[in-house]
Amino acid sequence: MDVEGVLPQFMRRRFIKRTETVWPNESSNVFQRLTSLISEENVLSSSAIQQALNPELDKFEVLEEQQDKMMDQINNLRFRMKSMKAVNERMETMLTALLKANNVSWEEEDEQDEDELGLHALGV
Repeated sequence: MDVEGVLPQFMRRRFIKRTETVWPNESSNVFQRLTSLISEENVLSSSAIQQALNPELDKFEVLEEQQDKMMDQINNLRFRMKSMKAVNERMETMLTALLKANNVSWEEEDEQDEDELGLHALGV
């Protein structure tokens, strides 16, 4: 920066670029394009990109991923169970309303004996 102060103003205006536009993958001449294609330093292969995006995981990271997947499955199962419970409650409410509308007497029983169900005749 000290050199810029020493140069006269007309030289700074003429030779120092204030802005420069750079376009990706654009080479100024054919020779630079060919060398960039041949050299492996500038070229990224698909396997190198994949490895950079998906690096190998150590044991703890693998375990953490498995736990995350399991938690997602548990949350999904929990949601499905809640929705099934809501559906069952609605069905029970509708059946109770139907029984009342048809004047059917009905008692809720927790357990029924096999004899009442007739399962002994079926061999169960």
